[in-house]
Amino acid sequence: MASATSFIVVAQALPAHPTSQKAHARKHAPAALPTRRQCLLLLTAATTAFKATEMPSRAQDIPLFGLRQGLRKAEQEAEQIVKEGFEAAEKGVVTAEKGIEAAEKGLRLQRRGLRRRRGRSRRW
Repeated sequence: MASATSFIVVAQALPAHPTSQKAHARKHAPAALPTRRQCLLLLTAATTAFKATEMPSRAQDIPLFGLRQGLRKAEQEAEQIVKEGFEAAEKGVVTAEKGIEAAEKGLRLQRRGLRRRRGRSRRW
C-alpha cells in the first residue's frame, strides 16, 4: 500500500507533459461579480419592479373593472335623464291641465255669450 500512495503523490507532483503554467492557469472571476444567469435574472426582476412602480395600478386600467365603472356611470346618467324626463312630463301635465281648464272656461264663456245673443234675438 505504501507503494500505491507514493505513486499517486509522484504523479500529482510531476506533470505528464511539460507546459508552461501561465498558458494553463485558470482565471476565475471575482466572487463579487454575478454570472450571466444571475445577470439575466436580476435584469428581468429589475425591469418588472421598475414597471410595477412606474405606474400605480388603478381599477380603471383593468379592463373588467373599467367596464364595470363605465357601466355604473352610464346607469347613473341614465337615471338622471329619466328623472329629468319625469319632471318635465309632470310639468307638461300641469301645463296641459291649466290649458284644458282655460279652454273649458273659454267654452263656458262662449256658450253664455251665445245664449245671451240667442236670447236677445228671440226677445226682439
